[in-house]
Amino acid sequence: MKTPVISMSVSSLNDRRRPSVCGIRSLPARGMATVPVVLMLLLGLGIMGLYANRGLVFEQRTAANQARSTQAFEVAEAGLEWAGSMLNSNTLVGNDCLENASAAQTFRDRFLTFDSTTGLIALRADSANPGNYLRAACVFTGSGLRCSCPGSGFPTFGASDIGENFLVTFEAPSPARPGVLRVTVNGCTSTGVAAKDPSCLPGGTGRADARARVTSLYALLPLLGTAPAAPVTLAGNVTWQGSGAAVGIFNTDAASQGITIRAGGDVDASKARVTSMPGTPAARSIVANDGTLSALGADALFTSFFGMSKQSWRQLSTVITCGTNCVDTLQASVASGAQGIWVEGDLEIQGNASIGSADRPVVIVVNGRMLMRGTATIFGMVYASEWDNTGGGSALLRGAVMSESSFTANGSADFYFDPLVLGRLTSGGAGTFARLPGSWRDY
Repeated sequence: MKTPVISMSVSSLNDRRRPSVCGIRSLPARGMATVPVVLMLLLGLGIMGLYANRGLVFEQRTAANQARSTQAFEVAEAGLEWAGSMLNSNTLVGNDCLENASAAQTFRDRFLTFDSTTGLIALRADSANPGNYLRAACVFTGSGLRCSCPGSGFPTFGASDIGENFLVTFEAPSPARPGVLRVTVNGCTSTGVAAKDPSCLPGGTGRADARARVTSLYALLPLLGTAPAAPVTLAGNVTWQGSGAAVGIFNTDAASQGITIRAGGDVDASKARVTSMPGTPAARSIVANDGTLSALGADALFTSFFGMSKQSWRQLSTVITCGTNCVDTLQASVASGAQGIWVEGDLEIQGNASIGSADRPVVIVVNGRMLMRGTATIFGMVYASEWDNTGGGSALLRGAVMSESSFTANGSADFYFDPLVLGRLTSGGAGTFARLPGSWRDY
């Protein structure tokens, strides 16, 4: 008996496995799982991209903030350097902080006052804003630095003065210290949206992208460290020429004990008009053959009174070189604001010249001979390698003179010891400001 053979095609089997809906057979289900997997991967990649972009935006903003902060700090630091430079400038300045020969004050005198007795520094009050002190400000414009140093009121600028800016404020340190000043500078990165209203100005409405504040103490190195205690001080001999006793030397100051001449060598008191404190004989006011003075060399003598070497003092002063008569050069230097003057070579003053004043005396260091002639008048301290006043005349000096060697004079010149004049040179604001190490702060 034969076994029946059952045959069925593959297509017929597949057809039977496919359910039909309304007589329509469904498509195959192969590959349907790939779609959700791909969607999940795309979603994950999108989340990762968003997270990476968020980190990038954060880093960009952080870098921008850091750049603006650094810029504001550099502006404030530049303001501190500018203030220190202006404090040490001898030039007369106007309300725009620029040199102005017709102005009445230097930058230092515009903002500060000095007590020559205590050495304390005071700030000039702002008459237009009671309770405030005068301040200076500058704006970095496209054409350079534009500044404002008003005599009253807050600093002001023009509508086109837009850029980074800083405000300089002067303060007395606490506790108060003689010759010490605090300088505080606020730096801003932009002027803001309001014209004539830089962001760092007091009471301003401008909006800065960033602000920074730096402060430092500045100490005054005076032109004269220690004032001599006599109108004439020298290491050598005093010589009077001529038969008359015309030269006058006066000291009625009790604090200096009325000493008129202090010399390392011999002094002939009979050849001068010497006046000391009431009741003090002329001979008792003269100190001759002072071993301390005679033992000092030229450099040591200078350092003992000036508190620094000659080279250091020369670098802090106005250096001039004179010819036969130095009156015009000296007067021009003083008129430009100089108080410390170094003369390279001999100095000869003739005629009716006037150098310095009681309110603004000068220190003149002559790296040679000092020859004083005619009717010249000097307020301050004159230090020379040698003093020669043998040209006659009725010259006048109020303050003190010093010589590294001899002092020779005749005629009717008068030398007055003036403690007020010398006080203005030692503690009255004459000198150079230097930043105190360790006093810088940025907070």
